[in-house]
Amino acid sequence: MYIEGFKKVKGTDKLIGLENLGIFKAPKDILDNSIFGRLKKLKHLSISNVDASDGLDFLENSPVTSLWIFYCRKLSLKGIEKLNLDSFEVHNCKNIDNVESLYASQSLKEVKIIDSAKLKKADDFLSLENLETLILLGTSYFIDGDLAPLKGKLKIFNYDNKRHYTVKYEEFKLSHLLENTS
Repeated sequence: MYIEGFKKVKGTDKLIGLENLGIFKAPKDILDNSIFGRLKKLKHLSISNVDASDGLDFLENSPVTSLWIFYCRKLSLKGIEKLNLDSFEVHNCKNIDNVESLYASQSLKEVKIIDSAKLKKADDFLSLENLETLILLGTSYFIDGDLAPLKGKLKIFNYDNKRHYTVKYEEFKLSHLLENTS
């Protein structure tokens, strides 16, 4: 189900079987646990152009395993560590608070950060023991540039080459291929 540009929410009790939901240009108060707590079968949530500055606590105790966030001017990742997410994507969200909460989200297998936050260092992702895929593209990058800690740790690691990176993408990809064939 895709919902765009509404002012008030009514009838969420009728959506209890909903598995996929997209919310676009909605008021901030849509991100409320009293609404999402009723959606017992919701697996995938996409949010776009919504003020999510209060964090992701509204999804606590939710069955959501896949969360995609696009074009949110204000976004806080506070509470993401309480969710049971397999997949997390964020695109074109320039102002992200509480990024460190992401590194405590132990269930994550896939993280995609595109044209969004600048991250301090690659080895912050080593705390995510289940992480298999990391994609960091566009204006999103690691500030310290040391990618060596991620060698041999991920099945898929895609990133744009940056001048200050210690390992260029082609080199990383080649070393990953060599490790998997031996």
